[in-house]
Amino acid sequence: MGVDVKLLAQENELYILAQSRDRVHKERRCAASAQEIMGAAQELRAMKNLQRDGAAHSAEARHGGEFLLLHDLLGLPVYDLKQRLIGRVRDAALVPLIHPARIDRYLVGAGSSWLSIRYDQISAISLNGIQLSNEKLYPYHSDEYMLRIQRDLLDQQIIDVNGRKVVRVTDVSLEKTWASTNL
Repeated sequence: MGVDVKLLAQENELYILAQSRDRVHKERRCAASAQEIMGAAQELRAMKNLQRDGAAHSAEARHGGEFLLLHDLLGLPVYDLKQRLIGRVRDAALVPLIHPARIDRYLVGAGSSWLSIRYDQISAISLNGIQLSNEKLYPYHSDEYMLRIQRDLLDQQIIDVNGRKVVRVTDVSLEKTWASTNL
């Protein structure tokens, strides 16, 4: 009987050691996962800061100066003919009845009110800002024929004609052309 008690004690001790070993491995895996998550979060923050700090060179290097991402466009300052700040771009809108792929209006936040700026009122777009070619500014009014890209398209799921979810829109690539900005 004494031998059975010793064997049981040894088995119990081995079981406890195995549990401890498993707990240590789990803790190490969790610590490694947490470090990976923290590293990814820091990388994402750095990318956002680079983009938001007006890093014009990054977008031009990324797109050769021919394309802009909507996230590059949002928040850009808009200047009038005398280089006075009017506001910042808050959204861009298509009017499919007028043109199916051209940004027709830029919605600019100027305090609590927004202004609507047509594509043909813009003389230059760069990552340093948007320069207007005239000062005819109109208040923004919601229009059912207008498709606002940030509000209506970003972070939405695209569904095909058969009802299948295809993809979630995370950003929109805009092509700069001589007369307009196209999707």
